[in-house]
Amino acid sequence: MVGYLVHLFFNRQRFRADDFQIPQHRQARSLAAILDRLSVKKNKLQTLVIILGLIAIGLGVRSLLLVPTMILPTWFLVLLYLPFVLLISFTLGFITKKLTKSTWHTLTFSTIFAAIISLTFYFSEYKPSYTVKIPDTFVGEVKLFVTNESTNDLNVNKLGVGYINQKTFKNGFQPKILKGDKDITKEIHGYSTGTFASSLLPNKQINYISFLIPGKKESEDDENNFDELIKSNRIDTARILRE
Repeated sequence: MVGYLVHLFFNRQRFRADDFQIPQHRQARSLAAILDRLSVKKNKLQTLVIILGLIAIGLGVRSLLLVPTMILPTWFLVLLYLPFVLLISFTLGFITKKLTKSTWHTLTFSTIFAAIISLTFYFSEYKPSYTVKIPDTFVGEVKLFVTNESTNDLNVNKLGVGYINQKTFKNGFQPKILKGDKDITKEIHGYSTGTFASSLLPNKQINYISFLIPGKKESEDDENNFDELIKSNRIDTARILRE
């Protein structure tokens, strides 16, 4: 009798322990489902990284297109910029994948590096935008003279003269050129900065930004003779020399 009871006890214990064991085929299916979910999430994350990287590259290209050039067109700079960035990014992405032994695609790492390069260029080239207003009938060289004033005066007069403050001159800006109500920004080429000294202003150097408004001039005047510009009161020296 005692032996029979002991037999029942051990059988009952074994039966309860078995209740807590998951069959091997069910364990395999559960693990596979978890890995599938993780794989889907990883692919979605990589897709998101690539999309954000392409947006960053687009910002870099846009900034490059806005860079004023003297000779080469901006689209030519883009043709030089993109292959270089893509080559460097792919090389760094390939090396990173090998070193980390990651299951992520090389394209994902390459996109991350391309985004870093593009965003660095974008923020380094970012400049505020200012509108420069030109008289309807003006043709020729515009000069924006640097002052010590706190504000800009970008309403160019009929003589082609305007004024910017030192902060704007040093930091740079993206000009939007309006001739009357017409936006002629894309028609402007040859942005440049310069410095001149005049015998009428001893021990003074005056900085300026200049660019050309296209068109045919009715008469030719000596607009590059700064002494003549000062004598004819085309430049307000009181504003330029203000401390």
